[in-house]
Amino acid sequence: MRYSLSEAAKVTVAIARKAAGRRKGAKCVAPTSKLRRAKRCTRYRNEGRLTRASGPGPVSIAFSGRVGKRALAVGRHRMTLSATDPAGNASKGSTLSFRIVRR
Repeated sequence: MRYSLSEAAKVTVAIARKAAGRRKGAKCVAPTSKLRRAKRCTRYRNEGRLTRASGPGPVSIAFSGRVGKRALAVGRHRMTLSATDPAGNASKGSTLSFRIVRR
């Protein structure tokens, strides 16, 4: 991952896995037999978070495909990066899609 900060901040990386879903009103929920005729949609299930303290300027972090000690499952994922400075001001989240493949 590469990003750039204008000032020192705590960066939070939220990782979510792409999953199938069905429409229930305005929401995208897990598929059930009751919703088998509902419209299809894509939902994202939270897999975990990583936090790093970063200084100003360009930053590069190696990503191993693990959250804690647990490896991410094979499939499509997305990560959302947001930074919070010491005063508590949070940045707008930036989203990046990626895929975990089997070796």
